[in-house]
Parts: sequence; structure tokens; C-alpha cells
Amino acid sequence: MLSWSRSDSARACAIGPTSCRAVSSSASPSRALATAPDLVFADEPTGNLDSRSSREVLALLAAASSEHGQSIAMVTHDPVAARHADRVIFLADGRIVADERRMSAEEISSFMLAEEARA
Repeated sequence: MLSWSRSDSARACAIGPTSCRAVSSSASPSRALATAPDLVFADEPTGNLDSRSSREVLALLAAASSEHGQSIAMVTHDPVAARHADRVIFLADGRIVADERRMSAEEISSFMLAEEARA
């Protein structure tokens, strides 16, 4: 899934699981980021990828943010992917249950498991 939106002052693109396949590696996200959108929506960007391709996509997203000033809004169930975020917002049953600064994959996993135990 790649979708595009353009307004007068901002551009956005979306990268989803159907745009990222192990066979195409990071080609689709690269094409999406090449247009330098202000905001990138990444819906489970590593969901259908092997480990190496996942690392490549996460590196592309990190570079887009740190080197090009692009904002990334990523939705993921993967603590390893989420650890790359500067801010981690946890949702449960459609509501925000926590809003944290950068966390390790272990901290994210622990929080997710604790939330699941509470449910």
C-alpha cells in the first residue's frame, strides 16, 4: 500500500505491509521517501519482511527522520521496530494507555506483556 496526499504546505506518504515485501526489499519505501514528504505514515513497515530487509527499512526510516527532517508515524506490534522511535505511544482497546520517550525493545516488550496480562 502506497498512498499519497498533498496539501498547499505539506506532503505525506504511507508505507504499509503490502508495499514492503521481502522480494522487493526496501525498494518501495525508498521510492516513497525519495519524494521527501514531510510526514511518512508507516503501517507495520516490517511486517512482511525478513530480518535483513526489516533492518534496511528501519534504517531508511531513521535516516529520513534524522538526516532529512521527515516525521515518521509508525504503527507496529514489533518491539524491535518500535525501539527506533523517539516516542512510543501504546494503544489498548482504542485508547492511549502510555506515552513514553525512547525505550529499548525489552522495555517495550515488558510493557506490552504487562498490558496483555491486565486485559
